[in-house]
Amino acid sequence: MLTSVNTNSLAINEGSLTSINSVQMMFALLQMELAKDHKDNAKSLIDNVKSNQDISKKHAEVIAQLNGLDKDVLAKFKFPNKVEELNAKLADSQTVIENYKEVIAKAKDGNQPSVGFGIYGKLYALNDDAYSKFRGIVKSAGKDNFADFMRGDDNKHFMYELEGGLKEIERYQHYCQVMRDALSIGLPGSFMDGAMDDKTLQRMVSSLQGLQEEYGTRNQTLMVQIQDMLGQYNANLQGANSAVQQSNNVLQSLSKAG
Repeated sequence: MLTSVNTNSLAINEGSLTSINSVQMMFALLQMELAKDHKDNAKSLIDNVKSNQDISKKHAEVIAQLNGLDKDVLAKFKFPNKVEELNAKLADSQTVIENYKEVIAKAKDGNQPSVGFGIYGKLYALNDDAYSKFRGIVKSAGKDNFADFMRGDDNKHFMYELEGGLKEIERYQHYCQVMRDALSIGLPGSFMDGAMDDKTLQRMVSSLQGLQEEYGTRNQTLMVQIQDMLGQYNANLQGANSAVQQSNNVLQSLSKAG
């Protein structure tokens, strides 16, 4: 076996060739590891972009819902300024809605006991839990939007009052849900502290639009970072391929020399 080769007056023995080959392979492995890191980082950034897009989409949905609210109705409501408290109101309103629907359905089927009679027919009552929760909602939200429920100021309701009361509590639930969603995506609770008039509504929309634009800006920055990561990933792959090729060339030289 040939133990030394003279190339351009540089003596290279078999041991040095093996060492060179080993270094090249180590460099290739290092480049592959760096490529993996850059690929993983790029995937993480892409996940962040998708998350920001989802949040931005939610902003758009809530903005559309806010713009769809009846300003005159909104002006009469009062809402808690914390997500947890709004969730509690939503749970209470759902209890009331379910009982309303049950009473109405049974009354129409003739299976709901009446609690009296009047000029408009039989009178019906909500169960004690639902009635108590609805009274609590009216007390905190304001009674101007609950005319049918409040008529007579007692728990005796004609069918038209039941149907009207159901619409009133469903409307309140929807408005609460919109406010809850607005707070949950970054709207300051201070918006709920004053009168919910048209100006306040427009400020709420503008605030959410500003937050939505921030997520758009973040994504632009992330896209630049992703492009950089992918560029480094490609460079690392090229470096690894080049090192492997050089290593193969050395092995071929050794083989021919042998």
